[in-house]
Amino acid sequence: MVAIDSLGRPRKGLPHLVDPDDSEHCVKMRKMAEQRKELAMRWRKEQDAVDEMAIVKKTDLHPGEEKKEYVSVSDTEVEVRNWFLPRSLNPHNTVFGGDLLEWMDQAALYCAQNFTKSERMVTIAMNRMVFRLPISLLDIVMLRARVVNVRRYCLEVEVEVFVESSLLGGKHSSHSGYFTVMHYSEDNKNKRIGNGLKVDENSQSEMRTLLKAQKRYEFAGEDVDLYTLTKPDPRF
Repeated sequence: MVAIDSLGRPRKGLPHLVDPDDSEHCVKMRKMAEQRKELAMRWRKEQDAVDEMAIVKKTDLHPGEEKKEYVSVSDTEVEVRNWFLPRSLNPHNTVFGGDLLEWMDQAALYCAQNFTKSERMVTIAMNRMVFRLPISLLDIVMLRARVVNVRRYCLEVEVEVFVESSLLGGKHSSHSGYFTVMHYSEDNKNKRIGNGLKVDENSQSEMRTLLKAQKRYEFAGEDVDLYTLTKPDPRF
């Protein structure tokens, strides 16, 4: 979350959190926040490094397990257009972030179900959610979801939202995020995903997409360690 001033710009000078009864906890949280910031910077650097590669080869990708059928990333894409109703507006007359996030999750889930040809899919994680621009009632909103990584039981769906502003004109990327969706069986156990993503060096844009997804997965362990908070002892 970002604190803003009356002009909608980021506001500096926020106070530090203090707890007279547990000062060490506040120090620990500030240290963890710095570690999260450093992790985000390394993650961004890794993603940018993929774009700077002249050519992405098959050998740059980690080989996954054998799948029955392979499809290209572009063939998994789902596009949806939407207009939000007044009930979705906050006091600033822009769309509630929660309403938009719910729409993104529904699209990611549908994309995953379409890829696996199975309705037994459930979202288990959302990562790297970025809110760049507000959405007003007059904006036309377009969402693109596509499968970018497939593992044994789960897959990752990249979701990006674009805004076509009736006032500013043009199409702008406003929101993005990554959703991890799990495939499960009728007895609610993990179920293998039969399809995989095609690796084709002739499509460098898709090769970069696949490599970026694998780079993100490498950060998953550190994400869990830094974003999972231990439950504090109850105070009476």
